[in-house]
Amino acid sequence: MLDRIKEFLGLEKQSRHVKDFIYDANIKASIYMSVVVIILEVWMIIRRIHKEMTVYYDPAHGFDYYFERFRNYSILLIAGLCVFIYAVAYYRGKTTNHTLGSIIIWSFSFIGIYFGMMVSLIDYSKGEQILTFLTMELFIMCLLTWKPLIGVVILSVSYILFYWQMDAIKAPNTGEPGTTEATQINYFIMWLSTLMFCFSNYNRLKYQAVKDENLEEANRHLSRISVEDELTGIHNMLYFRTEAAKLMSYVITDKESMVFLFFDIENFKSYNEKYGFHAGNELLVKVAHLIDDSFAGSLVSRFSDDHFVVLTKNEGSMETISGLAERVHDLQRDVQLTLKCGAYRPSGEETDPSVACDRARLACTSIKKRYDQSFRMYDKALEDRFYLKQYIVNNIDTAIASGYIKVYYQPVVSTASGRICGFEALARWLDPNYGLLSPAAFISTLEEYRQIHKLDKCIMEQVCRDYRSAKDKGLPFVPVSLNFSRLDFELCDIVGYLASRRRSTMYRGISLT
Repeated sequence: MLDRIKEFLGLEKQSRHVKDFIYDANIKASIYMSVVVIILEVWMIIRRIHKEMTVYYDPAHGFDYYFERFRNYSILLIAGLCVFIYAVAYYRGKTTNHTLGSIIIWSFSFIGIYFGMMVSLIDYSKGEQILTFLTMELFIMCLLTWKPLIGVVILSVSYILFYWQMDAIKAPNTGEPGTTEATQINYFIMWLSTLMFCFSNYNRLKYQAVKDENLEEANRHLSRISVEDELTGIHNMLYFRTEAAKLMSYVITDKESMVFLFFDIENFKSYNEKYGFHAGNELLVKVAHLIDDSFAGSLVSRFSDDHFVVLTKNEGSMETISGLAERVHDLQRDVQLTLKCGAYRPSGEETDPSVACDRARLACTSIKKRYDQSFRMYDKALEDRFYLKQYIVNNIDTAIASGYIKVYYQPVVSTASGRICGFEALARWLDPNYGLLSPAAFISTLEEYRQIHKLDKCIMEQVCRDYRSAKDKGLPFVPVSLNFSRLDFELCDIVGYLASRRRSTMYRGISLT
């Protein structure tokens, strides 16, 4: 309840954005107000001078007489000029002094209300309307935004003071001191209407300020996450690729002196499984900031999961990597952690950050599970291996369709009888470009890219076909063992496929190992 009352009176705690928003709105409104006041007062002064010189002119009147006649107009004019000069300076960035601006606006407001009182009291004594006072009240209280409590105080005090002085004047229509009942009613209605507008104006502007603040906060959040990794707080890959491309495109950048580094935390998955995801996330944050601090002044980003990339100068990088690996090793508990690093140095006009990161990652991947090696530079051998892997993945279907995949039967000899008791079917790839490819070259690659089932089904098909051919020719054919990858049972119904091939060849000598 207390919070509701504070909010209603404008006494709630406001953010700096809301305060600045309302202040800026008041400065903008004060420009319009000051321009109107300056124009009106100049016109009033000119009109007054003309009247004094043509109607009331008397050579006996001295300076004091004319100063008194023009004092109120001059003070309000000067106040309007001060407001205008400050507001223009504020919007041109010449001043940011909010205290000075508040003093000027408050002074202008009180001078304006005082001016309205003085002019309207004179008008009322002559039987005219008190429009100047009411106009200045509306002008000050409605164009400017006041907190409700301040608005109540200013309006109530000024209306009471003005009513107290007006009530002491003889009313021209009655000839007696005091205001009429109609005047009192109208006067109260004007006070109430102005007060309600003051409340409404404040709440409307505050709502806009809060809405604008929330929008800016959302934009800041979107801007931040567009370049910042949400978990670790360092830059993400979008920022890295953009900034790395800019850096590598600069004429003054010595590209061959730069190096792309790819980091991987060995055994991070085991650490996650043992201590939980929360502890794993804490470790990632620590490692991220260790890398960021170690390569201060360089581009550092989180690539994905427990992987990080860095673009830095090659000189001195090995010492930094070595020191960083020791600091990461100190973070381990029961699970041994090793920081693996792959590096790639661009040459010539190679400046694509994505390609550079992929090659650094390939170098890092090549030393995974090798506990005697924690750093590898991308070289020609890795490049050849990379292109071979891509060739294998892209051409496995062509190799099967073109008959490049061959079955080599390795005999199984019984030690008891010395006779061949079976065969093991081995896959060989006779490629027109690479020649005879070793199974070590293509089997692991096909498993990595989840294409191994194509090879195993091809071997199974050839074995069944060879058996059918031998049987048709009346030749002996011993049982054949087939090697299957565990991925075959995920990627296809390998057992069902084997059964269908077996039935189609009416062969009972194929055994599954």
